[in-house]
Order: sequence, then structure tokens, then C-alpha cells
Amino acid sequence: MMSHISQMMVQRCNKILKGETENLDILGSTVESAIRVTEQALYDLDHPKAYVPKSIEVQ
Repeated sequence: MMSHISQMMVQRCNKILKGETENLDILGSTVESAIRVTEQALYDLDHPKAYVPKSIEVQ
């Protein structure tokens, strides 16, 4: 049972939510693209987006 989700899986899920179902390879086909995606994942870990609940009941 998974107790967490990796940042790479978050990026893959974001592609699916945006309708990008053709190519789910988040690392790309080159070393440069894999490095770029990995750097973005590390940046996202260091700078998380704030979650803002949508209703007062959730708060």
C-alpha cells in the first residue's frame, strides 16, 4: 500500500488532467529533457503550491 505519491507521479497526473494522454512519458526521450523534468520536480518540492480550500465548511 502506498503512503505517499512522488513528485514525478504528480507531474504525470497533471498531464492526464490536462488531456495529454498520447505521451505520458514525463522524462522525455533525451537526457536533457529528463534532467529538465527532474529539476522541475525538485523545484516543486522546495516550493509547494499553497492549498486553498474552496468552502468555509472545508476550512
